[in-house]
Amino acid sequence: MPVSVIQYDDALALTTAPDDGHRWECYKDLTAEEVTTKIQECKDRKWRPSIVHRHRRPEDKYLLVLIDNPHDKKWKYSTDLSREDYEAKLIENRKRGFRPAHMQSWLVDEAPVYTVVRVGNAQNEQVATPAK
Repeated sequence: MPVSVIQYDDALALTTAPDDGHRWECYKDLTAEEVTTKIQECKDRKWRPSIVHRHRRPEDKYLLVLIDNPHDKKWKYSTDLSREDYEAKLIENRKRGFRPAHMQSWLVDEAPVYTVVRVGNAQNEQVATPAK
């Protein structure tokens, strides 16, 4: 199943790994609205997003990888986050037992914008924060 994406000009390269028995689906060239719809449908299907990758062809399009979620892992998806919003959500979600599973950034008017998929465990327990 795809685990990462690299963009080369107009081409996308997917790195794959064994699927460990997970069912997965990959969609390419989706609009932002189509991504939102598919992600909303995940909750009813007991699936979750694994990769959400924005690319240009020539307009903004997205590659979306969904995987089944048989253990009902908690997850969150955020897009169009500023650096400040991303960092605040990172701290807030870490306290709630979520970690980034996939993140992408790009520049809009020379400022970074982020899309992130976060996952927790099935019980959404707290995760330890490393000591500084």
